[in-house]
This record gives sequence, structure tokens and C-alpha cells, in this order.
Amino acid sequence: MVGVLPSYSGKKLGYIVSLAALQQMFREERKSAVLNTDDYRIPAIITYLKLGFVPQIVHKSHVQRWRQIAEMLGNAEIIKQLPG
Repeated sequence: MVGVLPSYSGKKLGYIVSLAALQQMFREERKSAVLNTDDYRIPAIITYLKLGFVPQIVHKSHVQRWRQIAEMLGNAEIIKQLPG
């Protein structure tokens, strides 16, 4: 889990730390990475989308939940990636 003190929020530190972790995984020749987060953690979701992660639907409720997130973010690209 990545988190920062409230006084450091909004400084893109979560992005920087997550990117550093992914770069380390690349150096270690790892082939995949999986993220889990809650759908109310919008700043984290924005960060993960910027890093190139895409939604993975593993439960039927996820499609509607991702549609709501996409609409909230004004990100039609997320909707295009969803089944049905």
C-alpha cells in the first residue's frame, strides 16, 4: 500500500514511488504486476491509470463500478476497455 502524510498529498509522491517500484520490477525482469485498490480511492486509481494499468473485471459488479469511475473521471477510454 502506498500512502503519504496529508501535508504531502497532491505532490505526486504516490506516482513516483509506484513508478520506482515498477522500474525495479523491470530490472528484475518480472513479467507482470497486479494492483488492488478500492473504488473509492480515486486518487490512487488516477495514479494507476497514468502508469498504464487497466481495469480487470473479476466480478460481475466490476463493470458497473468501473463505468461509474470512468464517468466521474470523464475518462471514456476506461469504458471502451470494459466488456459488454
